[in-house]
Amino acid sequence: MSTGENAHRGYRFGEFSLDLDRETLYRGEREVHLRPKTLQVLIILLENNGRLVSKAALHDGVWKQSVVTDDSLAHCIADIRRSLGDSGFEMIKTVPRRGYVFDHAVSQAGGVPAVPPPRRGRLTYRVGALAASLVAAILLLLGAERGGEIPASGAVPADDSVATVLELDPLSTNIDALNEYQRGRLFFKRRGEGDLEHAEASFRSALEQDPDFADAWIGLAGVYSVRFGHNELGPEEALPLLGDATRHAVSLAPGSTEAHLRRAYYYQATGEAQLAEQHMETAMALDPNDILALGSSAGYYAHRSRFDEAIELQRRAVQGDPTSVLQHHNLVAFLLLAGRYAEAAVAAEVYRALYSPGIDDAGELFADIEILQGNYEQALMQVRSMANGPVRERNLAIIHHELRQEAEADAALQRLLAIGGEEAAIRVAEVYAQRGQADEAIRLLFDVLDSPQRDAPEQRELWQCNVWLLSPYLAGLRSDERWQALYAQILERRGFSTMLARADNTGAAGRK
Repeated sequence: MSTGENAHRGYRFGEFSLDLDRETLYRGEREVHLRPKTLQVLIILLENNGRLVSKAALHDGVWKQSVVTDDSLAHCIADIRRSLGDSGFEMIKTVPRRGYVFDHAVSQAGGVPAVPPPRRGRLTYRVGALAASLVAAILLLLGAERGGEIPASGAVPADDSVATVLELDPLSTNIDALNEYQRGRLFFKRRGEGDLEHAEASFRSALEQDPDFADAWIGLAGVYSVRFGHNELGPEEALPLLGDATRHAVSLAPGSTEAHLRRAYYYQATGEAQLAEQHMETAMALDPNDILALGSSAGYYAHRSRFDEAIELQRRAVQGDPTSVLQHHNLVAFLLLAGRYAEAAVAAEVYRALYSPGIDDAGELFADIEILQGNYEQALMQVRSMANGPVRERNLAIIHHELRQEAEADAALQRLLAIGGEEAAIRVAEVYAQRGQADEAIRLLFDVLDSPQRDAPEQRELWQCNVWLLSPYLAGLRSDERWQALYAQILERRGFSTMLARADNTGAAGRK
């Protein structure tokens, strides 16, 4: 029932129009495909433009009497944002734990032109042509970099309507840029000595040839995330670079799970928990089975000491990318945190076969396995080849104590105390915890957190402290109420609590 010969009822906002009679969304004159439920969510948001629409109201309006989880709604919101190019969450704003607001000028009623239906025959031909032309390009140039999934990469026609239909992101048509990008991915995945620098150079080279190459921006964001996480770059240098790379990545590829995960990490590092949560929510809704999404979810569960769930997700990540050194490393680490030492030893053999010093420069994980399993003689052989530093002295203090070589144990502990600094102090606490001296360990950990230097703690410092407290050597303290209070205090200061709460839902979504 149109309002005129050439107009249908509907809404206009920006370059989009929604035809209520045809129940179709258009961008200009091009149809934008939305699933029926997703379209209904958008209509309700438009009808209530500028007002908060609760999750309950959206559930009632779209799913009626059906019982669905918030994940179904999150999927719809993510689909709408991707279709509208709302990568900055400017059109649809999330009100945490309450609902959503469509925050953009909307005109309604008979202002929507009756756009003729798209020409299906031509579209089918272009989809077929794309499938035929990309098989060789994807497999030969890019490979199955996500462990068996065909990556959203390759040369596509200039008309991005095909990419929209296939839900692929528009990519570079420059073959030299694609080759540089693939070279960067190889270095980034291998993670040997100097590989991150080589990866960064390759991604930069790709962007010099094609500044709008979304995947190259995503790759560059990955490099900066890792170098920041490994303390190779300080926050003053890393965060502006990471912020710029992730801004480009999300803007150019709003449907990319990895782009949103990298952006979430950036906001997490800058202490903007709500923005981090929004991007994490979008990423998980886009693809909860993405390898990076699985690994991120596993990490969030680990930070809640829910190690069994972290291990389940990490095993799926390993299955999805069985050649990734990092994924195997993290599986071993989570198994150790859970106290599942025998399983960790088995998983470590696979990790050892793929081992690259760039992931674990000192072979610390192998030493941890021997120590935690009680194989102290073998552990001592492993530790003696490690470089001097807090981890080596901690290991020697624990091993010699267990071998009843108290003079050597005390000497190692004194060297550790002499190093000074936050990390050394936490390593001393690990020694105390392993010796059964819980009071001394917890007192030292509180001293670290409440030292005078922490009057205005940097987000980065609190994050590092949070990581260290996940140590399997502190596992004996986890049931102590004082340790739980300490850990909760760090998470609260870090602004990490809401992020962790999201993991409850993302992990469940991935298991469906």
